[in-house]
Amino acid sequence: MKIYVRVKTEEQLKAAAEYADCIIAGEAIDEKAGTFLSLPEILREKSATRIRELLGRGNGFIGAEVNCPDELGLLKELGYSGRVIAGELLYSYNREAVNFFRGQFPDMEFIAPAELTDSELSELSKACNVSFIYKVYGRQQLMTTAQVLDGAFTDEKGEKFYAAYDSIAELSRIYTGKPVSMLDKKEVWKDRDILFDFTVESGAETAKVLKEMATADHIRGHHFKGID
Repeated sequence: MKIYVRVKTEEQLKAAAEYADCIIAGEAIDEKAGTFLSLPEILREKSATRIRELLGRGNGFIGAEVNCPDELGLLKELGYSGRVIAGELLYSYNREAVNFFRGQFPDMEFIAPAELTDSELSELSKACNVSFIYKVYGRQQLMTTAQVLDGAFTDEKGEKFYAAYDSIAELSRIYTGKPVSMLDKKEVWKDRDILFDFTVESGAETAKVLKEMATADHIRGHHFKGID
């Protein structure tokens, strides 16, 4: 079992270093040797230029996490030969999509799509002969907006959410107030590679979750009930 950790900040990166086999870092983090570069969910020309610079150096990042189809074309353009991970935002809900992406990069790794139930994921894994990286912890990203939003807020029903502004991607991401967690369901993921996804957590919160492999207040996401 390998532990993948996705981080957004330098504090999270420092906290994760002791526990992670593979770290996936956002563009806001300076280039770190041995990490994957997480590419944005929306590929603007400014982002494409920066990605060309970062991945074209041939050192530092060992791989790239792609989150939209445009980025596969960009990697092809660069003649990229590093490792490639399909993020959960990249459409990979069925056999046709998975096989298409593997046709572009045969050794591509896949993070399990958040919209699939565990049962659906198991069926897809068998159909494609792919062992998906199983996300055991992380807030669900609900939407992105061009508005500059940052911090916690509540909606008209009193539900809590978090917003985090990304100055490089020039967008704000909206996350669930509680993280989706399967940490207490070890029987489900004990033989899989797993992912911790840290977004708005502090360095101390990041270290606590990784050390204790637990979180008290959480939701289940789509693991059992799906999106219906």
